[in-house]
Amino acid sequence: MSMVVKNNLEAVYTLNTLNKNSSALQKSLEKVSIGQKIVSAKDDSSAYSISEKMRSQIRSMDQDSRNVQNGSALLKIAAGGIDSIIDELRNLKELSIKSANDTNSDVDRLTIQKEFQQRVDNITELVNSTNYNGLTLMGGDYGIRIGGKVEAGDLSDLTKNFKPYSNSKVSSNLTSRCRLNGSYVQAQHSFQSNNGSTYKVEVNFSELEAGTDVANNLNGKGFIILCSGCSQYLNIKFDSSTDSSTYNSSPDPGNSLAREYTIGIKSLTNVSDLAAFMYNGIKSSNPANSSAGDTIVIDIKHSVNMEKQADGKYTINKGDTYALQFLTGSVENGQVIASDDFSGDPEGPWDPKTYSPLKIHHGAKANQSMNIYLNDMSLKFLRKRVIYDTDIGELEELIEEKEKYDSYKNYLITTKGVSADDISNLEALREDSEKYNAYKEILAGARAKTLDDARVYTAQKAKIAIRIVEGAIDYATEQAASIGAYLQRLEYTDKNIITSSENTQSAESVIRDADMAKEMTDYAKNNLLMQASQSMLAHANQDSSDVLGLLQ
Repeated sequence: MSMVVKNNLEAVYTLNTLNKNSSALQKSLEKVSIGQKIVSAKDDSSAYSISEKMRSQIRSMDQDSRNVQNGSALLKIAAGGIDSIIDELRNLKELSIKSANDTNSDVDRLTIQKEFQQRVDNITELVNSTNYNGLTLMGGDYGIRIGGKVEAGDLSDLTKNFKPYSNSKVSSNLTSRCRLNGSYVQAQHSFQSNNGSTYKVEVNFSELEAGTDVANNLNGKGFIILCSGCSQYLNIKFDSSTDSSTYNSSPDPGNSLAREYTIGIKSLTNVSDLAAFMYNGIKSSNPANSSAGDTIVIDIKHSVNMEKQADGKYTINKGDTYALQFLTGSVENGQVIASDDFSGDPEGPWDPKTYSPLKIHHGAKANQSMNIYLNDMSLKFLRKRVIYDTDIGELEELIEEKEKYDSYKNYLITTKGVSADDISNLEALREDSEKYNAYKEILAGARAKTLDDARVYTAQKAKIAIRIVEGAIDYATEQAASIGAYLQRLEYTDKNIITSSENTQSAESVIRDADMAKEMTDYAKNNLLMQASQSMLAHANQDSSDVLGLLQ
């Protein structure tokens, strides 16, 4: 081997090997000290990418688990509130049964009524006070409200609050001589003179359930004023698209006595003002009222007028010849078009309204959440719909046809929301006509009633209250069962999230975590090689020193 001074190639080679061994030793040291075989993307870019995604997924699932646990805590608060309501309802039923017993005097029942009302008020307090983090849980903001009149309004009978005002009385004659739909019309309300002279009927909409969006809910609705002695009808219709009103003196080619008013109600915000809108609309649209005072013409031929009274009320006035009759709806081409479904069921259609639910997020994706519906537990919704006479009559007619009977019974329960207990109780009492009719009377008293309407200061009212409270208990227990099901589902969801998190963490460990036994072996090897390289570099440098010694 030649001996040179300028280029010590052996030292260069040894230095390169030393650097490689130093780098390997450094990597081994990092892996051993951190416990991972992939410290950065340069170690294994594809495995690093997969591992980072898994880490993100693990953190997401940990937060999902906390979300689910918070959701469970919220539902437990709601469940506690409903349990308290059910407890109060049991107390109310106990008080109702107690008052129904004739061992109580009238004074006793008045005392029971006071306690009854306090417990009803307690339910309202429970609904208002049950909240989680400021969210009121039982006010219906996150659930389903039952009953068509809640939002759209109970408009099945616009004239139900009309009443005698001056010299008028309620008439028992509810059939008009006016022929519509091919037959005489069955009116909903009828008034006549009390002593054979002009009489007045108060036009009152103040108690009409028209929801919050009054004008739009009344749009297209209306009522008909019928003549009890001839074919005349007078249409009153409401239009929410304008505040202008129109009058048509000949709306029906087949009936020269028909008249029609379309009343603009665009700016109407309160049903109490509807009579004033009607009065002003008739006054402005009928040319006969161009110079009218407080009494305006609806139809001059039959002396039907409308008047603004000194006390601020509005009346429809009529001569003594025929009765004033009213029917909700309007007439088109000789056919009555109802404003709402009016078929012996004043509550209108059974219409569940679904609102925005609470969402419990439990997944890595934006759409992975559970919808939680918490129904309205306030007094006006805390009930089960009572079966109506028309439906009872239909069941009675089908009693001999089991298949049709069962089909209609199922329709009443599932589609119309009728309490199954009402039908079962009627079936049980069918052979005892006295008890059967007595129970029908109780049902009649409970229809469309809520806990706010329940009273126990007489035996009969107490029996009606029992049915109202039973319906409330059914409603509340159904909601309690729903919350129980949600809690069970959240429990399983949480277990699944935890299991998924564990499995994902295990998979990430396989990719990322170092095998410490192997890494320690590599570390010891690289450390030994490092020491050997250092020793060999020292020897390589010594060779150059030896050459210099020859030159001395």
